[in-house]
Amino acid sequence: MGAWQRRSDRIYVGWGFVIFGFFFSAAFVLIDILTRHPDWPTTTGELVDIRNKSCDDRGCSMEVLMSFALPDGRQQQTWIYESEGRIYEDIPILSQVDEAKTFVGAKLKLHYDPRKPERASLLLRGNAGAWIVGAISASVLIPLGLGILYGPIRNSLRRRRLAKSGQRFEAEIGRIRQNKHHMRRSGEYSTTYYPWVITATWVHPQTGTKYQIESGPIWDDPRDDVNSGGRIAVTVDISRRPYLYAIDSEPLGEAPTVKVLSELRA
Repeated sequence: MGAWQRRSDRIYVGWGFVIFGFFFSAAFVLIDILTRHPDWPTTTGELVDIRNKSCDDRGCSMEVLMSFALPDGRQQQTWIYESEGRIYEDIPILSQVDEAKTFVGAKLKLHYDPRKPERASLLLRGNAGAWIVGAISASVLIPLGLGILYGPIRNSLRRRRLAKSGQRFEAEIGRIRQNKHHMRRSGEYSTTYYPWVITATWVHPQTGTKYQIESGPIWDDPRDDVNSGGRIAVTVDISRRPYLYAIDSEPLGEAPTVKVLSELRA
């Protein structure tokens, strides 16, 4: 897999995290907003009964029977489904019906649809669960995606600058070595590959200052094409700091990696 393909994959993954984090958090916030029903009146009802709604290996979900008075004086009773473990004002609905029965008779706040009073919902303390989940999703997924995108975006901007302002030079090749600190595995037997790195010396044409420069990772052995003591093309932008350069590794099957010259000064 070439360097351009790997960079494209990183960009896709990064944007995937950003977009997924945004929509995931927005979905929870939207769910919370849509379930608030601000136009529904609020009243206090009495908890009449509790029963299991459904159970699985993780526990049970329950529904509660609430009784409350309507403005015309009629009593309305309705079953309200809520998940296990949520908090109703100061009353926790426990995982066992027998335990939860101790709260029968409790006075709980609720709001209901004035057009269909059987549609009612208990008021949860703070009603912030969806906002919390949305905030956590946004604070984790979006920064993670931006972190993944930072490198490709920075390199893209540097490549554009180098293509616009860079000058073509030649550098003397010093060492051709394998980087044992960087590897990848591929193939049926997970063969380990270590990239090659070309180290060269470039001389500033105006000041005569020598700089030690390096190529990016080259995954195919380049020694059939270049040798120590030979020359290799390099593009350098010394028009403004930070000075940028890239060893021309395209003939060796890899896209050039743009680096900062001052960081590798000899």
